[in-house]
Amino acid sequence: VDAAVEAGDVVPRFEHEEATAALRAEVADLTAEVELLRRKLDRAVQQGTTTTGDAAAANAEATEKYEARIRELKTENRDLGAQLESALKRNAMLSDSVKQLSAQQGSNGASSPHHSPSNRTSKVGGAPAGFPASALNAPRGGSHVYSRQPSHRAPTASSAAHQHGGPARPRTAAAGGAPPRR
Repeated sequence: VDAAVEAGDVVPRFEHEEATAALRAEVADLTAEVELLRRKLDRAVQQGTTTTGDAAAANAEATEKYEARIRELKTENRDLGAQLESALKRNAMLSDSVKQLSAQQGSNGASSPHHSPSNRTSKVGGAPAGFPASALNAPRGGSHVYSRQPSHRAPTASSAAHQHGGPARPRTAAAGGAPPRR
């Protein structure tokens, strides 16, 4: 749909509404201009700077231009309306196509290995010694770090940071010393 809009094949409804509003505004401006011209002509006749005949001729000329522009605007609006109708039909066809594709993908998705509940991997076996069983289901990489602190010693600042979401730095023999026992 976006590609069709970019290609100009489809005119979104809001664009049509904006264009219609712009046309109405232009009609209102033209009407105001003609009214202003009529007042000027009336004043000129009253002041004697022009004759009634000249004022009538100028008024008729302005009115003809005004009416011609109004006809153009109506034609433009009609063309926009036709474009909108055509665009709405195309949008409906595109929407139907998308729905059909979604329905096909939905029916194919049931046999897909990603959607089959029987293909989900299950973790077999218990938790390693010193770790709670809930550690098996913890999300990887970050917020749940289980520190294996010895029971006879208070937690250090470093291990407290581990327990409260600090950077995960497991205590291993490579990190200095044997891993503490619980």
